[in-house]
Amino acid sequence: MAIYYRNVSICMWDDERVLNLDLEAFKVWVYLLTGPGTTSCPGVIRSSNASLSEAFRKPSASQVDDLVMNIQAASRGLGEVLASGLALQDVAARLIWLPNGFKHARPQSVNVIKSWASVLDDVPKCQLKQQIVNNLWKAKGSLPVGLADAFAEAFASQPYSEIEIEIDQEIETETEIETEIEDPESAGAGASASAQARASPLSPPEGDSPPTVSGDHALVPKNGKPAKVYAADVKTVIAHYVGYHPKAKPGDDEKKKIRARLKDGYSAADLCRAIDGIHKSAFHQGENQGNKRYDTLELVVRKSSQVAKFIEIAEKPQTALTERSQRNFRATERFMDRHSEGGKDEN
Repeated sequence: MAIYYRNVSICMWDDERVLNLDLEAFKVWVYLLTGPGTTSCPGVIRSSNASLSEAFRKPSASQVDDLVMNIQAASRGLGEVLASGLALQDVAARLIWLPNGFKHARPQSVNVIKSWASVLDDVPKCQLKQQIVNNLWKAKGSLPVGLADAFAEAFASQPYSEIEIEIDQEIETETEIETEIEDPESAGAGASASAQARASPLSPPEGDSPPTVSGDHALVPKNGKPAKVYAADVKTVIAHYVGYHPKAKPGDDEKKKIRARLKDGYSAADLCRAIDGIHKSAFHQGENQGNKRYDTLELVVRKSSQVAKFIEIAEKPQTALTERSQRNFRATERFMDRHSEGGKDEN
C-alpha cells in the first residue's frame, strides 16, 4: 500500500488563531492539513462539508444517525476555522484554501510548479480560484529565476486578474425598514398585513410560546460605525446552516439578513453559534403544540434580538430530557420489549 505524507509546520502552535479553536474546529483544521482532500498545490483542498465528516468518523460508526451527527460536527468546526481567517471556502466549487499554504510549501522543482497548474486546471472557475491564482502570481517574485520562468510558462493560461473578493456589495439602502415580525410570541394584534405576509412560513403560530431567555448578547459596532461585511463570512454562515440541513438552499433574503446582522457587529462565529442554538431548542425542534420544527435560517438572522436569543440557548448547559422526550423514550423501550418477547416465543 502506498504511503503519503504531508508537510505540517510546527509554527501553527504559535498561531493564536489555532490555539483558540475548540476541539471540533481543531479536528477539522488538522484534517484540512493532512486529509485526502489536500493537493500538491499549497493550501488548495478539494473537499465538501460532507467529506470533512471523515474527521469525526469512528471505527464502529455505521448508522445514518452517526453520519448526520458527523456532518453537523464537521460543519460547526469548519465554520469556526473559516471565521478565524485560517481558511476560505467556495461551497459550490467544493474548494477550500489555506492562504498561508505557500509559506510552508515552496516549490523545489519545475515539475512541482507544473503540478500546481494541473491541480488548478481541474478547479471550477470561481472567485476563490482566481484569488488563489493571484496569490501565487504575487509569490512568483520570491522564486529563483529558473522557477519563476517555469511558473510563468505553467500559469500562462491562468493569468493574474484584479477582482473584488472581500466585500459583499450591499444592494439595499440604509433607509429601508424591515417590518417582519421578530418571532411568534411578539406578533401583536397591530402587526400590518404586509409584515405578516413577509413572515417566514415556518414561523411558529401565535398559539405557541417558545421559551424566552434573558441576557445581553447584542453587540455595539466599533466606533459606532457598521462593521465591514465580507463575502466569506456570509458563505461561512450558510455553510454552517447547510451542515444541519444538507438539502437547504438559502436565497437572497437570508443572505441580506446575514449581512445585516454582520453589520450590526456580530461575527460569523456568533451567527454560527446562534444556528447551533436554534437546533438545541426543544421548542424549535418540534416539541410544541403543533409538533412542527421552526429552525429556518431566516428565523435565526431575522433580527439582532433573535441572534442574541439563540446564542444564549446555545450557551446554556445541556439539560435532562424533556417530559415529552422521556415519554417517547419509555414508549420505545416498551415496544422493543414486546418485540423481543415475541421473538423469544416464536423460537
